Amino acid sequence: MAEFNFVEAAAAGYRFVWRERRSILTLALIPLSVKVGSYAAISLFDMEKNFLRQGLVMLPAHFLEGFVVALVVRMALLGENFTRLFDPGPGQPQQFSESQRRAVMASAAIYLLTKLVCSFFAGSMMTAQTMEPIPSMTPPPTSTLTMTIMLIIFMVWMFRFFWLYVPAAMGVSVRQFLQAINSFYSSFYLLGLWVVCFVPLMGILIGIAKSLLILLGQESLPYMVLIAFIQAVFELGIALVAAVAMGYTVRNVMTGGPGALR
Repeated sequence: MAEFNFVEAAAAGYRFVWRERRSILTLALIPLSVKVGSYAAISLFDMEKNFLRQGLVMLPAHFLEGFVVALVVRMALLGENFTRLFDPGPGQPQQFSESQRRAVMASAAIYLLTKLVCSFFAGSMMTAQTMEPIPSMTPPPTSTLTMTIMLIIFMVWMFRFFWLYVPAAMGVSVRQFLQAINSFYSSFYLLGLWVVCFVPLMGILIGIAKSLLILLGQESLPYMVLIAFIQAVFELGIALVAAVAMGYTVRNVMTGGPGALR
């Protein structure tokens, strides 16, 4: 397969999400509300450092977010219109075809599972860091370095599986997609795509959070409410930009056209 330009794919994702921001906001109002409420519950019950419990609390928000992500991917790649999904108008009920329903629900389920795996992995890493090492069982430095390198290689290879909700949303066979990107180097291109989609928006989010922290103080109620809302908006924005960008990549990979992975 030919290489794909992940910068151009990311730029296409940014352009589409910005151009359709009003339609996307209409679809995302309920998921955003649920996510803000979930963040409020996490803060209220002091679960900021317990990623495993956070994952359970965020289950409804992640499922709804995955539902919206699947709809937006289909809007971008298949030209479908869901702008009146929740308000079709009198005498005009919104109808999902069977293929649309299967694709969207499968994508939302895979998205939810991906989020659960990430929460489990983050929780396991935090637990491992807090455990005190036993001196007699400390492995030699060479063994530790080798295990670290092997873990990094494994995680890079596994990175492709965190995107399976995108081809599922497009109705593309997950097995065929994995066969199309079976090269190990494909994960590096996907990782580059994610970095270009993630870093700019996350940098803006961090800047806003620090400014609010200085102005309002960390323990103040306005700060907690504002940061929960802003974090939910930016996380959804990152998810949408990355998913749409990945959708263009999936289409190029499966058609073998210009910009496909090698």
